[in-house]
Amino acid sequence: MQGELGVIPKEAALAIVKAAKFENIDMKQYQDEAVGTGHILVPMIRCLQSACPGQTKQWGHFGATTQDIVDTGNILQMREATQYILQNILRLEKAIFKKAFDYKCCVMAGRKHAQQASPITLLYPRLDL
Repeated sequence: MQGELGVIPKEAALAIVKAAKFENIDMKQYQDEAVGTGHILVPMIRCLQSACPGQTKQWGHFGATTQDIVDTGNILQMREATQYILQNILRLEKAIFKKAFDYKCCVMAGRKHAQQASPITLLYPRLDL
């Protein structure tokens, strides 16, 4: 994006995108620096810069604050988690409706103010009466 907008050289942006792959990150370097600094992002930025060729290293962390990067990562994780949760809520809803339909005539004790009330079923109340 920064390369497209001219914030950093376009060639540098393309090289950074190409370098920003898990297999290009030296995880041993990352672990050593993370333990040494007590920070999780600064070592990752250094590892990314190490994976970048030549002069592109200087553009690997240009313009964004460390907090911007953390916030963006958190939002991306939340977006992915939200999709997962919504898909599972729909599956749960279908399962609940199936059980309600399967047991719609099963008589059970009703509850009112934490006390047993008249018997009920899972049938939807008829509104046209």
